[in-house]
Amino acid sequence: MRSVPVGRTIAHAYGFAGRRALPLLGLGWLSAFFFGLGAAFLLRKLGATMLVSPDAATGRVNDFTLFYLFCLLVLLAFANAAIALAMTREARSPGPDWMSAHLSITRREWSLFFAYVRLYGFLIAAVVAILLAGNVAMAVSKPLIAAQGGWQVAVLPPLISSIATIGAFAAASVLAIRFGFFAAPLADAESSARLLQSWTISGGNFWRLLVLSLALWLPVAGFVVMALWSFAGPELFSATAAAFSAPYDARAFYNVLAEGAVTIAAVWSIALLLINALFAGASASVYAIVASGPVRDAAEEYSSLAEPVFAHAHATGQPEPAHHVRFEPIVFSAPPAPIVPLQNEASGVEEPLDTANGHALNPLQAEAPNPAPNATQAVMADAAAIPPIDPAGAMFVEEHAGESLAHEVARAENPIESESAANADALPHEVAEAESAAAAL
Repeated sequence: MRSVPVGRTIAHAYGFAGRRALPLLGLGWLSAFFFGLGAAFLLRKLGATMLVSPDAATGRVNDFTLFYLFCLLVLLAFANAAIALAMTREARSPGPDWMSAHLSITRREWSLFFAYVRLYGFLIAAVVAILLAGNVAMAVSKPLIAAQGGWQVAVLPPLISSIATIGAFAAASVLAIRFGFFAAPLADAESSARLLQSWTISGGNFWRLLVLSLALWLPVAGFVVMALWSFAGPELFSATAAAFSAPYDARAFYNVLAEGAVTIAAVWSIALLLINALFAGASASVYAIVASGPVRDAAEEYSSLAEPVFAHAHATGQPEPAHHVRFEPIVFSAPPAPIVPLQNEASGVEEPLDTANGHALNPLQAEAPNPAPNATQAVMADAAAIPPIDPAGAMFVEEHAGESLAHEVARAENPIESESAANADALPHEVAEAESAAAAL
């Protein structure tokens, strides 16, 4: 697994969001607008429902509040899927033109939507389980702490609560990064946002991805705080602090939530655009690095161990071609030309002449013994030693071969008659032999 360059990826994410600001705005503003309308409605209904709840002071939610929270969660996942996939596609393959408005709901968006719904479910379940475990630990330890007295009464309950909160934040961070960081690039590249594959390709780079995510989240969180402080006023923060601290009075919080639902929804929509633009550039860049090689699952990784190490070929479903034997004919070359003596006109000495080339040979060559015959000459000598075939004998052999073949065919067709005929032919010979023996005696 290749390492993720944190600094370069952060610079690329901010550079992409800045350079492609108008195209990204055209891709996401319509989805963000519909999300803002739905969020404003649900937030107002949620606040109004909690104000009429009999347990509004304690902040305990009722059935209607749970329904509105669920609808808000589904709306957030849908808007995130539509915006994130469009911006990630722009980051992976930017087009020459940009759209003034865009809203696309295809198979990829639905796949990413369901992946986000599962991811939000995992996050909520993990956070609730850890906080519930902290509350149980605090409830169990309170009698023991009260019995001992001393500094434990003032220190241990807040310590347990802090540990549970940190644990819930850590679990949510791990799940969000490992499952959600590559969800949009996978949906765009492979038409299916698979959380397990996102977990696989993010392995080995968790701390780098955590630093990268914090570098992208913290500026957007600062913008959200400043925008809410500017438009909703300090009453929202004071009401939030009163709802989550002793004596845990949440009525002021729900009142501000119902009255400032439009402002909160507008700020939330702008933050959704910003965070998706930054994460689109970062996730597309990191995905191109970590997924440059094919991701091998366990079956592919250990499939090569199923065959021996000395095997040089893989088994295929196609039959192997038949091996054809090719016979080359034997070509007999002509025998070498004889050497004829030549009369030398100057010296009157006969010199050997190479009749094949037409020139006199070197005396050393003429006196040298004949070399050993090659394979071709040996075959020709063996062929010459075979006596010729007599045509009459060949015809006799052919006639007898034909009679023998006809006899074998008749014997195969009717073995009983053939055996009787053979016995009848052999009987006169046996009688003649018996008479000759009697005469000799």
